[in-house]
Amino acid sequence: MRYYHDGKGLVFPDCDRPNGTEFLYQGFCMAACYQTSDTSINSTAMRRLVATHGMLFSFLSVSIIAIILGMIGNLISAKKIFY
Repeated sequence: MRYYHDGKGLVFPDCDRPNGTEFLYQGFCMAACYQTSDTSINSTAMRRLVATHGMLFSFLSVSIIAIILGMIGNLISAKKIFY
C-alpha cells in the first residue's frame, strides 16, 4: 500500500502486514466517527492527510445536510401555496 511501504503512516494493532481491508476499515472509521479508533498514526505526512480528509468530509457532510434542509424547506413552503 502506498502509505505503508516503509512502515510509517498507520500502525494497525496485531497486524504485521496490513492489506486493503485494514485501510478500508480505517477510512470508514475516519468518515463515520471522525477518529482513528484503534489505529495509530506515526508520521507527520499521514497526520496531515488524515486532518485534510476529516476537514473535507466535514464540509461535505454539512453541505449535504444543508441541501436536504433546503429541499425540505422548499417542499413545506410549496405546500402552503396550495392551502
